[in-house]
Amino acid sequence: MHDPGSLTEALKTLREQLLTDPYFASAESFKPERKKTALLLQAKDDLPEVRVKVFDLLRSLGSSMRFRAGNRRSSRSDGWSGSASSLVSRVAQSG
Repeated sequence: MHDPGSLTEALKTLREQLLTDPYFASAESFKPERKKTALLLQAKDDLPEVRVKVFDLLRSLGSSMRFRAGNRRSSRSDGWSGSASSLVSRVAQSG
């Protein structure tokens, strides 16, 4: 994407529109004290209807939108294997 700022602004505008939509008024994720959709769009916290609206917005950007993702797995000599983030959580818990 040539102008990431325009995507940021479009997502901010969408979130603000959703916050004023009476359909979502009673949704827990839209309550500011829950620190979820009211503050930031996040697929794991958003209602399916919100996800559809975000995907529609992204789709409207056409071929200018590119996405890359990676998943790194680690393997240890003790036989434990898991994602890098799981490893970080495990290390943090063992303190």
